[in-house]
Amino acid sequence: GRQLQLQLQLQQQLEIVTKKLERKYQQQMEQTIQDLRTQLAQTLRSELASEIRSELEREMRETMENEMQSRLEHHRRTLRERYDTEVEKEVRDRLGKEKREWERQSQEERVLSRPEGANRAVEEAVTEAV
Repeated sequence: GRQLQLQLQLQQQLEIVTKKLERKYQQQMEQTIQDLRTQLAQTLRSELASEIRSELEREMRETMENEMQSRLEHHRRTLRERYDTEVEKEVRDRLGKEKREWERQSQEERVLSRPEGANRAVEEAVTEAV
């Protein structure tokens, strides 16, 4: 009977130890799973943040390049318009000056080609000389 009692005690102690070990193993597994979840979440957040940062940097660079290109085109257009306006004004002024000169010369030629005009021109020249 004594051996049966010892065997029963050993079996009870074995069950207690086994249950304790199972609980400890279960807790360790749950902790490991939780640690892995936390680690995975941190890694994913880090990778996502990195991807988002890269995407934002790319978009900002493109936006800045487009803005600079737009400004450059605007300045070119403005300068070209200003230049074209100044050139047109200069051409108009020259053409106007040449036209007035041509009209003055043709008027003098018409006056001098008439007999009384030539006489008047001579009289005017004489009057001015005197």
